Amino acid sequence: MIKVISKVINVGVQEQLPVDVNLRIRFSNAVFISFPVVYLVFIFIDLNSFLQPIQSLKWDQFIIPIFILVSIGCIYFNSLNRFILARLIFIISWPLCMHVIPIIVQDTPPDYYFATPLGVILYSVLVQALFSLKKNRKIFLSLFGLNILMLIYFIPFLKMNDPESGRHLASLVNDYWYFLDVFIYWLLFGLVTQFLIVIIEKNILEITAAKEVISRQSHDLVKSLSDLKQTQARLIQSEKMASIGVFTSGIAHEINNPLNIINSGREALWQSLKRNSIPNEADIQSAIVKIDEGLRRSDKIIKSLLNLSYPNQGKASRLQWTDVNEAVKSTLLLMNTRIKSSLQIVTDFCDNGALLMYPDKLHQVLYNIISNAVDEVHGEGSIKTNETIKISTSREEKYEANYFLIEIFNSGSFIEEEHLSKIYDPFFTTKQVGKGTGLGLWIAYSLMQEHNGRIEVLNINNGVLFKLYFPIEEGD
Repeated sequence: MIKVISKVINVGVQEQLPVDVNLRIRFSNAVFISFPVVYLVFIFIDLNSFLQPIQSLKWDQFIIPIFILVSIGCIYFNSLNRFILARLIFIISWPLCMHVIPIIVQDTPPDYYFATPLGVILYSVLVQALFSLKKNRKIFLSLFGLNILMLIYFIPFLKMNDPESGRHLASLVNDYWYFLDVFIYWLLFGLVTQFLIVIIEKNILEITAAKEVISRQSHDLVKSLSDLKQTQARLIQSEKMASIGVFTSGIAHEINNPLNIINSGREALWQSLKRNSIPNEADIQSAIVKIDEGLRRSDKIIKSLLNLSYPNQGKASRLQWTDVNEAVKSTLLLMNTRIKSSLQIVTDFCDNGALLMYPDKLHQVLYNIISNAVDEVHGEGSIKTNETIKISTSREEKYEANYFLIEIFNSGSFIEEEHLSKIYDPFFTTKQVGKGTGLGLWIAYSLMQEHNGRIEVLNINNGVLFKLYFPIEEGD
């Protein structure tokens, strides 16, 4: 039932029309519905009067169904976008059907002496509600003038069409104060209604203007957010490539080691061929072992480098099962040339390190935090002795959920208290100019959010501890 009423009230409403126009259309449809409903209630209350032979029915019992049909017709005109015509038909037909014609056709019913003045007041309210003085000035003034004439002539009209002028109700309307009372009520209701309509229309215009501003701002915000995400992605990738540039020479050295092993195996095999036309099995086996070891190390270095540098290629851009322990190892491998001999790396991994996550983003988080730890431990321009980085993994329950925890401790200097709340801000850094961009921890924080994870930093007894919490889903 509610859906049907809502559908009827929205007849004629169009998205391309202004908000205030659509509101007036909805209001007019509500009026067109409400009056027939009221009169149907009257019919139901006095049903016996309508359940009789047609020749016995009085005129006002005919006029109610006719007016219900008129109201339905007005809704139909609204559906054809003939909004002004629909309202005019309703406003003109209502006093004719409900007051003038019944009085002319038959003797004046006693209740008309009370209903007619109230009806005139309601008519005045409807004129102001259905027609805007600002947008439909001529129609409004014409109908309002008709309303004044109705007020002036209706009570005399009642008396003129009442053959029993001596009855009590007829004598009541002869009282000057009765007429003045009706006029004052009409004036009071008219002024209050006009005042409210002006306020409502003003608010509608303000709301419309505000919605247009909000719509433009929303569009601008969406565009700005899209641009911000693109900029963020470019910054992350730029920082990755910058990081790769820092240790490119070191990677060349790392790859050179397994290549030397491969070359050693090849040389041993070649020397064996020189000594013997058919190399013995022991020489071949020894050479193959060396070559396999060199290939294995080269493959591991290259895969680690690819995971860090190409987030949008292959499987690295999708959620997949990742061994976190191996990710830590490969990240440390890439940073091997940056780790001085005085720095001790201690690892403690849990048995089950498999987790569903983005491996490229995990590598970037680990690289940024471990790189930052290495810088802190080595200090600015000098190498400290007996310094340590400890990395451990575990599974634990915290914040009423299960998490995979990576702890990265470095024995460098404490983070000052006033900086703890700023370390994840983009471009914030305590390093000297040219030593850092201030993007590393911000990128790590952003990528942790993409995993729905948490990151914490603590100053503990002899250093700084980063805790990375990755949520464990069911089945992980």
